[in-house]
This record gives sequence, C-alpha cells and structure tokens, in this order.
Amino acid sequence: MFRLWCILIGYVCGNISVAYIVGRVRGIDIREYGSGNAGTTNALRVLGRRAGAIVLAGDLLKCFFAMIVCWLVFKGNHPDMKYLIRIYAAAGTIRGHDYPAILKFR
Repeated sequence: MFRLWCILIGYVCGNISVAYIVGRVRGIDIREYGSGNAGTTNALRVLGRRAGAIVLAGDLLKCFFAMIVCWLVFKGNHPDMKYLIRIYAAAGTIRGHDYPAILKFR
C-alpha cells in the first residue's frame, strides 16, 4: 500500500507546472506559444535562458521534494526499502509532470 501512496504523493507534486506558473508571472500562457508544451524547452525558447533555468530548477525541486516527503513518511515502516520509496515517488512525479490533472492532462 505504501507504494501507491508514494506514487500518489509524487503525482500531486508533479502536477505543479513550473513553466505554466513562470509564464503566468510573465503575463502569458506558455501553452499558446512555441511548441505549445508547458515544459523547460518551450520556456527556454519563449521566455529566455533565465526563465528556462528557473523552470528546470523548479522541476528538479518538485521531484526532490516528493522523494524527501515519501522517505520521511515511510522510512520508519520500511527501512530496508529506502531507495525503492524514492523511486516510486520519482515515478509518480514524472507521471504528474507529463499528465497533470490541473492542466487537463496536457
């Protein structure tokens, strides 16, 4: 059951679209420009290097955050599975990043 929780926690963290947020701060919807993708590459092309670096750092941090949260929550119950807990959290974050429910799975 802890595996499902790790994936779910990762998915929720992955739903945070940093490129979309940075685009909104700059006054645009990043999905309407460039390739139409709310990702680091499109943010780099449309918004510039600094925004691309911010998006990349934010995407890395959301995965790191999900792994740390899952590890802190489940390390006491499953001390022998410390790496597996992080892998499940990272897999959930990747799923949430690729198919965010907040942005209608696009």
